[in-house]
This record gives sequence, structure tokens and C-alpha cells, in this order.
Amino acid sequence: VYFAPLVDQWRLTGNVTGPNNPISTNLGRVLKSSGESMTNTEGIFTFPKTGIYKIDAIFAVNHTVQNGHCEAQIWHTSDLTNETPTYSLLARGFESGLSSLPECSITISALVDISNTSSMAVKFANSWQFGGPNNTLRGTSSYNETTFTFTRIGDT
Repeated sequence: VYFAPLVDQWRLTGNVTGPNNPISTNLGRVLKSSGESMTNTEGIFTFPKTGIYKIDAIFAVNHTVQNGHCEAQIWHTSDLTNETPTYSLLARGFESGLSSLPECSITISALVDISNTSSMAVKFANSWQFGGPNNTLRGTSSYNETTFTFTRIGDT
């Protein structure tokens, strides 16, 4: 039996400032495998078919945090059809603020079993603990900085 994995990568096409939940602006698709693909609606990503997916996220951060941290998150819901869906945290990563190192990358990943494509979705978020207004997720349409990659790796 031949299995063709679904691969779909998104990136920030421009910088995004401040905490974001979800990250919903400046998102653009980098590349997808032929056939079905993820759907992005205002930062909420839905899946084209059931299965086990690996989600990889790289957050490129430019920050002014000196005594706190930057946080990157992947959230999941199984009640997307509700008016106000409830999300659960799938993965998160931190970077402590160092004034001598104003740029960093936070890499996180998660596996998720998508058993219902109409009610299950994920979103990405970022926050700053004790951060200033100049904390930025970096993005450009020319190359990858902040990216979100979805890979369907098998049946549910």
C-alpha cells in the first residue's frame, strides 16, 4: 500500500508585534504537497482529512525582554463547531530575555490525532512575560523565519 504524506508549510510574510492569540496576520503558504491541504481562517488551521499529524513550529523572535521570557505555543481544539471553542495547550517553548542577545528562535512540535475534520483545529500563539512593546515575531516573504509546518504521517 502506497502512502503519500500531506505536507503543508506556512510562514510569516512580515513582522508581527506584540502578543498574539492566535497569530493571524501576515500568514502565507510556502509550499504544499499536491492534493489536499490545510485551511487557514484568521489563524485557525483546519485539517483536510483525518489522520496523525506532526506539527512543527519555529518562532523567530526579536525582543527587548531583559527580565522575563518569550513564549511560543501550539493550541488544539476538538469543539470548533461551538461558538466559543475551548483550546488545550499542545506544546510550548520559552526563551529567557538577555539584553545582549536580542534575537532567538524557539522550536516546538506536537503530534495530534485528527479524528474529525469539522470540529478539530489548531492555532499558534506567542506571549511575553514582562516584555516591552518592541517584541516582534520576525517574518518575510523572501525566506523562512517564523514557520508552521504540518505533516500527515499516518492514518488515525
